[in-house]
Amino acid sequence: MLFVALLRLYTSSAARDHIPMLKRIVSVEPPDGVRVLGAFCLLGSYDGLVLFDARDMASAREFLNRILARGIYRVDVMGAIPVGEL
Repeated sequence: MLFVALLRLYTSSAARDHIPMLKRIVSVEPPDGVRVLGAFCLLGSYDGLVLFDARDMASAREFLNRILARGIYRVDVMGAIPVGEL
C-alpha cells in the first residue's frame, strides 16, 4: 500500500527544526514491511511530504509513530493508488 503523509508545522517557531527533521525522517530505520520512497519540502499549505510504501495499516502506523515522535508536525495521512493500477 502506498501512503502520502502531509506534514504541517504546529508553530512558526518549529520552522528552524523543519529541515533537520525531514532529514532525520529519511534516516530512521523503518519497520519491516515499510519502504520510504522520499521526503520533500513543500511550498504552500503543507510544509513537508513523506511518500512511503507499507504492507498494511499497522506497519504504516508504526512507521509514523517512529518518525513523528518529536511532535513538531500535524499530519494528514492518506492512501494513494498509482494511476496505472486503476
